[in-house]
Amino acid sequence: MRSRLKGGLMVTAALAAGTVALISPASQVLAAPQGAATLAPSSGTTSTNFSLSLPAGSACSNSGSNGYTWNTYMVDAGVDASTLTFSAAGPDLVAGHTVKPLYAASSGSPKEQVGASASPLGLISGLVPFSFTNLSALSLPAGAYKIGIACTDPTLHVEGGHYWETPITLSNVTASSFSWAFGSVPSAPVLGASLTPADGSLSGTFTEAASTPALTGFTVTAHPASGPDVTLALGAGATSFAFATGALVNGTAYAVSVVATNSVGNSAPSNTVSGTPNPAPYNGVSNFNATPGVGTVVLTWTAPADHTPLGYDIKVNGVLVAGTVVGVTPTTTATTYTFTGTAGTLYSFTVTPDYASPNSAAESAIKQAAPLAAFLLEQDISATRPAGALILTQRCGVVGPLKTAFTDSYFGTLGTTSGTPGADSVATAFTGALDPTTDVTPGRAPKVNADGQPDGRFGMYPYPVDANGDALPQTPTTCGVTLSTAKLITKGAHAGQYFTANGQINQVTVVDTRDSHSGTSDWTINGHVGDFQKFDNAADPTHQHPLDSFLGSYLGWDPQMTSESAATLNGYYMDVVAGSSVNPAITGGLQSTTGVTLASAYTGHGLGIALLDARLRLLIPLTATTGTYTSVMTFTSV
Repeated sequence: MRSRLKGGLMVTAALAAGTVALISPASQVLAAPQGAATLAPSSGTTSTNFSLSLPAGSACSNSGSNGYTWNTYMVDAGVDASTLTFSAAGPDLVAGHTVKPLYAASSGSPKEQVGASASPLGLISGLVPFSFTNLSALSLPAGAYKIGIACTDPTLHVEGGHYWETPITLSNVTASSFSWAFGSVPSAPVLGASLTPADGSLSGTFTEAASTPALTGFTVTAHPASGPDVTLALGAGATSFAFATGALVNGTAYAVSVVATNSVGNSAPSNTVSGTPNPAPYNGVSNFNATPGVGTVVLTWTAPADHTPLGYDIKVNGVLVAGTVVGVTPTTTATTYTFTGTAGTLYSFTVTPDYASPNSAAESAIKQAAPLAAFLLEQDISATRPAGALILTQRCGVVGPLKTAFTDSYFGTLGTTSGTPGADSVATAFTGALDPTTDVTPGRAPKVNADGQPDGRFGMYPYPVDANGDALPQTPTTCGVTLSTAKLITKGAHAGQYFTANGQINQVTVVDTRDSHSGTSDWTINGHVGDFQKFDNAADPTHQHPLDSFLGSYLGWDPQMTSESAATLNGYYMDVVAGSSVNPAITGGLQSTTGVTLASAYTGHGLGIALLDARLRLLIPLTATTGTYTSVMTFTSV
């Protein structure tokens, strides 16, 4: 709705408040002002002349000869100046709002529809001192306003963004005068959703309010249901507050709000958040125990060392026991209580020190116990857990099933395998007895040790122990691995460069029974291989000489965790992860100086038995001479 009436407020019965929607031409853009108008002086009364200065180069889009003019306005803070339209008498009224022109101080006439300069094009010039004298008798309500300069196009609409304004605030309004000052009171701060209680104190946070001019400070008010308010002054830039210890009364609820202040005045109060100051809880009891007796459970505890309680509250199955409230039973010195109950029934108990309000203490942890029946026989049973160890063993001739196929441009596709019978689970892998002097059954550890002598410890594979049942340290063992007959690569980018061979390591077994661990994993099994060499005089190993060799880095592998202990030990579970696949290469491969990880166990999850396997992939350079090449793979545990 528009009106060409000037000189007063227009209020209609249909629109008691709010801005009337204006139908704007397609060229009009509702936008923020291009800049701020500078007000001088910064305050005054209706008789004070003032000026508005615009940023250098402020201009309309075109000149007055083409219908582009500049105009003045004064609107309340609820009006968006970009929605205004103008006439020679000033801005059109907006229902429910104050909309006025600015009056030239010299002539007392509204300063409107002044043609924009032709050169420089659209420049705004000829601003004169203004005065509020003509507005003094209009009973303008006190509060926030905006005054400014706006360009209009030939349709009398404000050009998109081509206006400049500054906030002012009216106060001390009478029937014939008022006072004014640059800026407006700040917007209300926003108080956080909760307060933090402390001893005679509350603390919290709030979001700063937007303000022109700048904020000068804040006032936090704590309002009790009865009694005087407590206030706290804060400087500009504050975003949190805390009342001094003892400033508020413990146990009393306070409604807290924040007001922002600038040179114009105070904001509206923020939202209100309630809180109740209370001291931090005291320590609870310590050494709390519940000991079963015949038809009873005896509770004992140690009193808090920091504060002396008035008494103790005892709860059974969450219910306060009669006679245990403050000052009754038990007394302030009692640190024991005998509960009478039904034999064989399990009860839950807690004990909490009592203090005068508003002090409190933490409740104890729950203890459970059941009263005993009469005429019981008791026998104490004890057992000793032996010292543990990390044992690394292997089974010659036994390989686990390879569960994952492998494909690349060197080896083509290497499928899954079924493995050796009995090698795929912890349950079947460790059965049967072994005579270390005669048994040569595949899958058992070697019948002789590194010195060529019978080694009875491997009759107890995979966990050798001494006569006292204590685990023996690891003993080196040797098994052989024969890879498949090497085949020449005849297809692809690597054709004619290498022979390929593949196979599996003898299955490796890890047993960990230690009761303490450190580091980022419980254990790690590493493998390392040396150079592959061809020797003469194979019939006499003590007089061999190398004839040819190639790097051990041409051997790669694909580790696999075949089996691990199940999660059956009171929440304990073994968690073993296989190492990463390592491809054969000119450098690297399995010839790392630090070893390459076959598998490792996460911290706290290494106890038990695990079976480890790996596919081996070997590239034999075409430059190697004909013959059988051997190397040594060494496994170590850390």
